Amino acid sequence: RRPSAGFGLMRVQDVMTQPVVRRADSTGLGSIGLLRTFQGTYTVFAVDPANPNHLLAADNTTKEMKASADGGIKWFPLPALTAAVTDTGKFLFSKDIVSFATVIAWDPTNSCHILVGTLQNGVIRSVDGGLTWKQVAGSRVVTYVTSFFFPPAGEIWMSSYGRGLWTLSVDRKRPASSRCAFPSPP
Repeated sequence: RRPSAGFGLMRVQDVMTQPVVRRADSTGLGSIGLLRTFQGTYTVFAVDPANPNHLLAADNTTKEMKASADGGIKWFPLPALTAAVTDTGKFLFSKDIVSFATVIAWDPTNSCHILVGTLQNGVIRSVDGGLTWKQVAGSRVVTYVTSFFFPPAGEIWMSSYGRGLWTLSVDRKRPASSRCAFPSPP
């Protein structure tokens, strides 16, 4: 929690040698959205396991999903992801400090594959590293998505707050080129 207002992000690197701690929300990120349950409160952001400079977060200040390609030094909006999460404005982006996007996760076996859970709009998915986003067909029945678990292969498990565990059957293969591009700042 920031001293002024809202929730920010810090980055720690080189932990095993000479640790460096710095802000990872300097330019372009207001307050990170939260997922609230009776058991705890969780910030809605994620780090690409293949590249720790690639970050995604829900920004409750500007009501946008945002990305950073430089480890949080500069953040920029992702209009396509914001539109997918809110179903082009049919849902509010946030209420107070709670974000409509509830969880963001990269597939550790394929960093081109990213999932975003929502309160009432199912699961939003990118298969190209975050360049394009689309709702997973049939996922809208799962509300209040709280987490994803990626086994080494097969179906993805996801939890929902008060609605049980679910499996998500999607193609998890890397693109044919074996490369994907993370969004660039405009």
